[in-house]
Amino acid sequence: LASKKRIICIGSGDASKAISDCNAGQSFERSEEDAVFQYLETALQEYNAGKPFITNTENLIKFSRDFHAGQVIENCSKV
Repeated sequence: LASKKRIICIGSGDASKAISDCNAGQSFERSEEDAVFQYLETALQEYNAGKPFITNTENLIKFSRDFHAGQVIENCSKV
């Protein structure tokens, strides 16, 4: 996520949710071969056209180690 490059995720779960929340790419099921191909084709066209890929950096912070470490420290200090 931190690389801010497009991510293609095969399957669903926590990784898929993080990718979606951060607008960091797309998740697909194994059976969606045509959709993966279309996504890659669109991504290549946008890259060749010079269109920047923009992620949701505000949500990206919520998945960082520093953020999670801060949450642990905050919760421990409440005990």
